[in-house]
Amino acid sequence: MQKYWALLALLFIFGSSYALTAPVDLRFENVLPGGFSEITLPITSNESTAIILSTAGPAAKWIVVSPSQGYANANFPLKARVMVKPPAEALPGTYIAYVITDQPNSDSATGYIGPAQTTKVLIEVTQKQIIQAQVNSIEVFEQDGKIVGLADVENTGNLNITPKLSLELQDAQLSADTTDVEILPSRTATIETKLPANSLSSNVYTVKASVYVGNELLRQESIPVSLGKSSDGKLQNLQISSLEVGKPAIITAVFENTGANAVLAQLKANVKNDLQTEQVESDKVIVASGQTANLTTYFTTSASGNYEIRGYVIFDKSATAEQQINVEAQKAVPLSLSAISLLLFAVIGLVLFFVAKRPKRKLSTRGGRWHSPKKK
Repeated sequence: MQKYWALLALLFIFGSSYALTAPVDLRFENVLPGGFSEITLPITSNESTAIILSTAGPAAKWIVVSPSQGYANANFPLKARVMVKPPAEALPGTYIAYVITDQPNSDSATGYIGPAQTTKVLIEVTQKQIIQAQVNSIEVFEQDGKIVGLADVENTGNLNITPKLSLELQDAQLSADTTDVEILPSRTATIETKLPANSLSSNVYTVKASVYVGNELLRQESIPVSLGKSSDGKLQNLQISSLEVGKPAIITAVFENTGANAVLAQLKANVKNDLQTEQVESDKVIVASGQTANLTTYFTTSASGNYEIRGYVIFDKSATAEQQINVEAQKAVPLSLSAISLLLFAVIGLVLFFVAKRPKRKLSTRGGRWHSPKKK
């Protein structure tokens, strides 16, 4: 009996799973036939574990999940992008699919363990075209003799948009704008405009920042910027952890406050590959005069290949010089079945089977010895 429980415990250890948490459903609204929409699917785990994502259901062919495998732990959830692309011939209506979150035993798993998490995907297809967007934030600061404007724009419609960020210094008769960023439906992007300011004298200027989609003004702010003052901060180092598809990569910036007063510092980084550009940022941290601080942010790679990472630190309406890192993301280790692990499970299963089938022993009254009951 003791052997039986030992083997059962061994099987439990090899087959134990961690608690995964995923949303119950995702709702895609107002998607055009032949259009596009995207929602982030966050997956958390109480312990570090590998995750495999797959699709099922009537509309499964419309869905792409990226990355389709990865890792999650208590500090870094796996943020998978669920992208919906209905065919051009899709009729208006509501369609259903499922994203299945499963958990292999290990990188050399014998199979899947624990109950799979199923997220229901509801896709509402419409023929009504919607041009709509919102501006989440606007920032203006001085960097390397230029006035830089950033606007975080979210496409809340179902058509591609090309927003414009305009910067204007009315006193100096200077202006600049940009329209080179196309944003797909449901996605958010940071658009940037730079206004040369080398010819301006040292002073505090008011910058009018305006964001448009077409002729529609989405948001406008007047922001003071001080030019000509010496830089009171320095980005000493920018580095990134190793890149592997599906795993969180940490970007770290070492910032030094060389000024006389404490500042509120924040790392901003643009992560670019062949597919798209992603903007990430750290939390804002107070850095005392003469002190250094590590500012960190992270992102999860969804595809292998070369990545260009440009980072800088914003502080006190100014920004440090930009630093750039070029790094290659390695392909994820396939979470496939292992013959060795499969054989191990087979052996344990057979042993448990024969132990359970062995005839029970009884205590003999002759000399206190164990013996099997005699066959009749």
